[in-house]
Amino acid sequence: MQKRNTEKKQKGGKKLLAAVSILFYAGMLLLTLGARGLHESRLPKVTVTSPEMKAFRVENYETFSPALPQELADSGRIFVISEEIINGEPRQIARLVSDLETGGLSSDGYRELKNGLSTLTKVIVDGREELSGGEEVLIEGEWKYEKD
Repeated sequence: MQKRNTEKKQKGGKKLLAAVSILFYAGMLLLTLGARGLHESRLPKVTVTSPEMKAFRVENYETFSPALPQELADSGRIFVISEEIINGEPRQIARLVSDLETGGLSSDGYRELKNGLSTLTKVIVDGREELSGGEEVLIEGEWKYEKD
């Protein structure tokens, strides 16, 4: 009789342990699947553009150079997107450009870039006010300059 009660308690303990284990692993699975969305919801959201090749007239000839919208180039705080692998995952990191050299040339609302950026670089247009450089960002969209 006592042996039977002990066996029932052991079976009940095993069932409880199995139920707790299943709940634990189900919870861990939900957290794992939702981690990316939770992480991205807390990132600064930015809009990006790329410098465009523009013609700038100098005396008798035209020169082609990468260019940014003049108000962006003259803002003094240009952030670019750096694609990096962190913890085995690709991330977009905002980096402050310190060696950007703009030329004196401007045309149709664009300012010439002498060095520091190429037409393949993604430049942050919106959302840069809250950035200091080095933080991960979420790119919400691409921006295209349209002159009025």
